[in-house]
Amino acid sequence: DEEVTFNKANVPYLLLNSIFFQNNVTIKPGVSIKSKASKTFGLEGAGFIKAIGTALDPINISGETNVADFWNGLYISTTNPLNEIDYLNISDGGNSIAYYQLSSSSKGNIAVGWYSDAGFLKVGSNTNSTNTSGCVLARHSNSSITNNSTLILTTPCTY
Repeated sequence: DEEVTFNKANVPYLLLNSIFFQNNVTIKPGVSIKSKASKTFGLEGAGFIKAIGTALDPINISGETNVADFWNGLYISTTNPLNEIDYLNISDGGNSIAYYQLSSSSKGNIAVGWYSDAGFLKVGSNTNSTNTSGCVLARHSNSSITNNSTLILTTPCTY
């Protein structure tokens, strides 16, 4: 299986169905991804996600419609120490995580880990998570986050 790279394009990528990558995923600066309702952008297995934008070219991931809980969100269930996001704006998530239904207080734009699948994520100080009725960042108790974002630290959730 090969690494997947999302390069900046003139139009947003559109997530039509839930997708769960098993290998390395790189999202380049300036990429925009929009999701259909109730879909998940997930990473499982041994791979990593590296989504690092820049101040002038942030990465934007959102629902196709700007409504809280429109799509499921970003799901990371891999403990790869290279998992990192920064200069990333994510919004409109929190419908669920992956295939699992959680209480409203435990859902969010970003979910890290699940019962049998621990996760790890390094969150950079320039990451923004908005427009969700649940958490901006949800974490399973068996997972860990290196969190440098004060926005996310204000409303962490553990499930």
